[in-house]
Amino acid sequence: MAWKTRPSFRKGKLSKRSKMIREVIQEVAGFSPLEKKMLELIKTGIATKEKKSVKVARQKLGTHRRAILKKNGLCDMLQASQRAKK
Repeated sequence: MAWKTRPSFRKGKLSKRSKMIREVIQEVAGFSPLEKKMLELIKTGIATKEKKSVKVARQKLGTHRRAILKKNGLCDMLQASQRAKK
């Protein structure tokens, strides 16, 4: 039996269009002050500094989950830029 798709099931899913728009805005505007601070803490490579970056993000973003997702996104971006340099 196939279930009907409900609009509520799509909540929170990122569409192709909004993903592209966010990428363009990121490219044009650059990083926010929060992201810059997090990048500096992550670049040190010290575990306690990375935890501190999550604490800083949690204060601004509201939840621990959002903070961790933001940190993981920045870490992935950092690794991709380092791979591109080599």
